[in-house]
Amino acid sequence: MKTEKEGQMQERQMREGQMQERQMHIMFATLLAAAAAVLVVLFGYRNVLAADSVDMYRMYNSESGEHLYTADYHERDVLMMHGWDYEGIGWTAPAVSSTPVYRVFNPKDGMHLYTKDSNERSELLKQGWNDEGIAFYSDDGKSIPMYREFNPAGNAASSHNFTADAHENDVLTKEHSWRYEGIAWYGITDPDPSITHPVTVYRGMDFSPVYDYSFYRSAYPEVQKSCHDDAETLRYFVMVGLRNGQQGKQGVPADSSVYQTLYSQAHPGSQRIAELLRKSETAKKTDQIILVVDHSLSLWNKDAFGYWDMVQGEWYCGYGSHGLSVEHTEGDYRTPIGSFPALFAFGSAANPGSGMTWRQITPNSYWSAEMNGRYNTWVESASPIRGEHLSTIYQYEYAIATGFNTNPVKLGGGSAIFIHVKGRNSWNTAGCVSLSRDNMISLIRSCHDGAYCLFTANEGQIAAY
Repeated sequence: MKTEKEGQMQERQMREGQMQERQMHIMFATLLAAAAAVLVVLFGYRNVLAADSVDMYRMYNSESGEHLYTADYHERDVLMMHGWDYEGIGWTAPAVSSTPVYRVFNPKDGMHLYTKDSNERSELLKQGWNDEGIAFYSDDGKSIPMYREFNPAGNAASSHNFTADAHENDVLTKEHSWRYEGIAWYGITDPDPSITHPVTVYRGMDFSPVYDYSFYRSAYPEVQKSCHDDAETLRYFVMVGLRNGQQGKQGVPADSSVYQTLYSQAHPGSQRIAELLRKSETAKKTDQIILVVDHSLSLWNKDAFGYWDMVQGEWYCGYGSHGLSVEHTEGDYRTPIGSFPALFAFGSAANPGSGMTWRQITPNSYWSAEMNGRYNTWVESASPIRGEHLSTIYQYEYAIATGFNTNPVKLGGGSAIFIHVKGRNSWNTAGCVSLSRDNMISLIRSCHDGAYCLFTANEGQIAAY
């Protein structure tokens, strides 16, 4: 049996080995980029690399709240095998330019920072940060600005945010306590939007033996309509394709042994979930639960003997573009983790036969974000108010309102958390949960008053709520 000291030594050696491997990758990439830059100057062309641009992968750690950005798809895949979420391609960077963006790491608190300011980099290194080299390059043509914000109230790992979304920048800096720190760097318009290294890892499992991105999208046109990038496509295959027996790779039919093995590992069955629900506090409050576990939504009913049965799902669902969090606040683009009542169904379309109370949207319907007694409530107003004008939002054709932050109400603690129809071009939301239109209608018809919503990032959280 290992002693604590031996375990710490082994862990330190492993980390040092990972750091050395990372540094080798950085050194190689830096030398390659430097060679490319020399050839550009000498010969006047840029096609010295396999491509003139690189995809920047956006990773999210739900435990720390950190976003990490990398051009290395190997690093992306390793992080995913260790529990990180892949949120898709954040932006496109030039393969080389005269403006490098450096990545530094603080070993004291686990924070990464990205900067093109060599002075800021030098100052951080003096303070004990580790230099991880050139992470990527900024566009000298200044095509697409990447905004940098700082949250003084956040933990170290999640204190900075970088985004190309001007609206997200405005929400964080104008409606919340985030501080705008200027344009961090610039991306480029992707000259070739095809995905060169599609992801195959999801929930710590590698599905490459049964899944090929290009084959799957070409084989099922509905996938192309529902999923706009490789991250969504793989999630759809795992959550929907595997369950429905869709072939994901040429030469690997759904009845093959490797397919069946991965299916059983990804979907271990409902018996364990039912037992976790039985142990939850939510089960003591209701006989119906709308359960979200990562990108899977299902509806569960309790029978007369106290046992839980899944009656709808598992359906693929989307959530906040910044992930799921136990610390949701207004405008943070995160879906709250926890248990809260399902208040009522509503929509701009006609009542589809709701099994629960239905409320019809009118031209005067708003969900208030005003910092007063109307915060986080439905308001009918002939004049505009701060909040969401419900009739103007396509996703609210069909929806269910949740009781998040309603009893008691905390001003600024988050409002308008719904389950609603997915966007036309994306599953991501500003904090709600999204479903396909058909699944949303089915859910509304199957739910009854008194139901609860239980939103979790993984199965391990079910019994905690």
